[in-house]
Amino acid sequence: MERQSPDRVRQYLTLLTTTLDKKLGAEDAARALYLSRFYLNRLVQAVVRERPSSLRRRILLERAAWDLTHSERTVMDIALAAGYETASSFARAFRTEYGHSPKSHRLHGGAHHLPATNGIHFHPPAALWAGGDRKGGDSMDLVDRMLDQDDDVTRVLLRQATALSDDVLDAPLDLGAGNQPEVTAESLRGLLERMVHTKEMWSASILGVNEPTATSSTVPELLRRWDAASGQWGRVVRDVRDGERWNDAFIDLSCDPPETFVLGAAILHVFTHTAYRRGLAIGVMRRLGTPALNGTDPIDWERQASGRDAAEPNDEGGGPGARPGLPPEGGVS
Repeated sequence: MERQSPDRVRQYLTLLTTTLDKKLGAEDAARALYLSRFYLNRLVQAVVRERPSSLRRRILLERAAWDLTHSERTVMDIALAAGYETASSFARAFRTEYGHSPKSHRLHGGAHHLPATNGIHFHPPAALWAGGDRKGGDSMDLVDRMLDQDDDVTRVLLRQATALSDDVLDAPLDLGAGNQPEVTAESLRGLLERMVHTKEMWSASILGVNEPTATSSTVPELLRRWDAASGQWGRVVRDVRDGERWNDAFIDLSCDPPETFVLGAAILHVFTHTAYRRGLAIGVMRRLGTPALNGTDPIDWERQASGRDAAEPNDEGGGPGARPGLPPEGGVS
């Protein structure tokens, strides 16, 4: 199938979700997506492994099953909403799929999902759940997503910051009630430096080596340090994950007094504080009028990383065609 096919299917699923209460025929759905009915059927069946008509009927029936146990609507009202003209025709279809009557389902309860190899189901109160690939393939786990998004977006910030003057970088920050001295910094340069140094410090502590010597905190130097620190941090975290060593602990003698750290908690500490600092830095740089930062929201970043253009980017930015988290070559335009 052509490269746009997954995005077309996502558009179809969005259309399906928003028109469950409308009598949207196959021709209408195809027209709304600027496709022929033949191509829409072929596309959805190839990608989703279910015909559009049977997918719609199943989703409506799953919604009906959920309504039976979570609402006080009459069986007739639920039948009509599911596209059945009579309670008897609804009952026959329901019994065929669930093995019991709608009234029995309402009385005794039960799961509303029907068997589906594509993992697409009604997700209450008014959405779809599309299960991801659980067989490996080109999917990433959560650790990979967090590491890669952190690396991409932080590099964006550092590249953008190269266009800022020292006066701007060192201007005092007024964080108000959001100020947390143990996490934040007094300036934008300080925020960026702490984002880099945190990776350097914790990687060295976990590996049991000396921290690399920092020569300066100029933005070009921070960018150079980030390249090394982010790569090292990624290897450390993935090694912990692959070895399932989340509960291992180490004693850091550089602390006064010495402290014991569990690897999983230490890694979560770094992710949490980095995300907070990154959010503050993004806010500061936007107030300074720097260009929009593509893919800073994890949802937009994942869409770009998986090759699916974000049709409706979130407030954090993002859009079609950009490499995940990275601006065009040359940094600030």
